[in-house]
Amino acid sequence: MAGGSMVALGLDSLGLLRLVDAIELEYGVEVDLQAPGRGLDTLDDMVALVAKARPEQRAAVR
Repeated sequence: MAGGSMVALGLDSLGLLRLVDAIELEYGVEVDLQAPGRGLDTLDDMVALVAKARPEQRAAVR
């Protein structure tokens, strides 16, 4: 179910925070869930955020 809503995938608020932490650590991209005009309701939204990040932001932190 690519692109399905986070709730439909069974993700609660704690799970969403864990997902955001993992994305930030793995891809070095800051995810601001409170940013105006930035809907992050689906997996596709999260993927688009990472894909649009500047290359220097995407450098994996390992």
